[in-house]
Parts: sequence; structure tokens; C-alpha cells
Amino acid sequence: MTQGTGSNGTGLQFTIKIEGLDPKSKVTPDRWGADRIQGTRDGIDVTVDLYPSISKYAGKISIAYPTNTPVNP
Repeated sequence: MTQGTGSNGTGLQFTIKIEGLDPKSKVTPDRWGADRIQGTRDGIDVTVDLYPSISKYAGKISIAYPTNTPVNP
């Protein structure tokens, strides 16, 4: 299981688990050998970028973000 844990700047903790995405998630190769995973969880579209294969963090989450929600003010 690959997961990332962090803070959104307000102290609220969040965890993103790739296995929790819809099994129909679209995986596409991105630049430098990194993968981008796009899927849906509880009605929220999520994009997850992984570190590239040349990184010491290969296969771990680099960044993840929702794509169908309003932008924070």
C-alpha cells in the first residue's frame, strides 16, 4: 500500500491511500518515469503524482489533489 500523510496548512491531517481510489483509476506515465493516477473517491476526482523511478522515493506519493472541487479562497 502506498500512502502519503501531511497537513493542509490548517492543522487538519489527511491521508491519501492509492488503493482507496476507484479500481478503474487511470494510470498514465508522466515525465521522467513518474506515474500519474487519476481516480474517484466518494465522488471526488483525485489526481495523484508519484515520484519517478530515478528518485530515492520512487513509487511514493509526490503530490495529490482534488480536481472537481472549488479552489480554496
